[in-house]
Amino acid sequence: LLLIIHASAIICRLIYKDKSNILSKSSDNTRQKPIFVDTVKSAGRSAIDIASFIAIFSVICGIIKRFLGKGLISGTLISILEVTNALSYFTNTSILPTEISLFFIGFSLGFGGICVLMQAAIFTSKCGLSLRPYIKIKISQGLISGIILMLIDGICIF
Repeated sequence: LLLIIHASAIICRLIYKDKSNILSKSSDNTRQKPIFVDTVKSAGRSAIDIASFIAIFSVICGIIKRFLGKGLISGTLISILEVTNALSYFTNTSILPTEISLFFIGFSLGFGGICVLMQAAIFTSKCGLSLRPYIKIKISQGLISGIILMLIDGICIF
């Protein structure tokens, strides 16, 4: 799985290589180096922000599983929202065929989920970076990862 994620990242880099600056700055933001106390406060705030996103997306995924069951719609929504819940869903809960589950496992690992994008936005917004190009690349990486995993499963004899 790790090799698939790296291969899909390399393929995405080749696809988007013509872009001279993949993540564009939306504003000039110069900062001085923070002192130790500010750094610790900032790290603690960031940890809480990240944990908050994980908690809320886990709750949303739980609600989806509860009300939409174990089918394709539920699995698709969960794989778009949060990677950990998606992996748990497709390895433990899903009633979908193995090929479809493998695609969504690969997609989830490559894409990372909206939860991860929101976590990245915490940091990129402070630097004035746009997430739009990154989102397009992560969706591409997810699709490529899912396809590679399905192809490997089709040719593997394990």
